[in-house]
Amino acid sequence: MDRPVNRPYLTTRSLTPENQESPVHFLYEYTTREKYLFRRNHFSYPSYMKIPGSAQISGDVLQPLIFTFKDLLQMPLKEINFTLECAGNGRSFFEPGVFGEQWKNGAVSHGRWRGVPLRILLEYTGLKDSAQEIVFTGADFGKKSGEN
Repeated sequence: MDRPVNRPYLTTRSLTPENQESPVHFLYEYTTREKYLFRRNHFSYPSYMKIPGSAQISGDVLQPLIFTFKDLLQMPLKEINFTLECAGNGRSFFEPGVFGEQWKNGAVSHGRWRGVPLRILLEYTGLKDSAQEIVFTGADFGKKSGEN
């Protein structure tokens, strides 16, 4: 398993789990170069052996489905320019201080992202009228600080 490393071009807040912020002077570019994208993790990276090669949609849908990586590659992709920002960006400046990763201004990145829109996947499964929210579950896991 690859271990997080201290990247000299990012500001390291923690390595386990990996949390590194973009140097602010790179955020003025229209698109943040990949190596300067901030990294935000609550847990360690999952083992490649435990990462599913598929995406499952179930719950309040008409037809639960599992989409393989091959399925996704055959679907129409969309590219968008988008800004991602951690909700805790700037947390280190709070008075009084608050619990959590002590981000300064670099937990934000501007990128060009590509993937299958969720709308397309939901067209395959159908969404019931009773659906109220969409919950995503990732392959990472663990306990947050302070949990037993």
